[in-house]
Amino acid sequence: MKITRKQLRKIIRESIDYKGFQEKALAAAEHAIKKVGYPQSGLIENEIHYYLETEYGMDPQGDEIWSVADQALTIAGNLLGVGDTL
Repeated sequence: MKITRKQLRKIIRESIDYKGFQEKALAAAEHAIKKVGYPQSGLIENEIHYYLETEYGMDPQGDEIWSVADQALTIAGNLLGVGDTL
């Protein structure tokens, strides 16, 4: 199976976007954990959303913020030692 240049560019662009996505999620999770300090899902999620809105200028009603926030909540749960139960 051959891959066209257009398809290859799309694959590369998506992988770069995904890396930025993970970095944003990790930064938001770490911020929320510092701010809240214990596994309280509602408070942590609010802090994650606040951080993504203020630091990265994400639209609070946009699709991107929800994807990044979900990933950040999972990361926060793992960092707090409760798994992805937040």
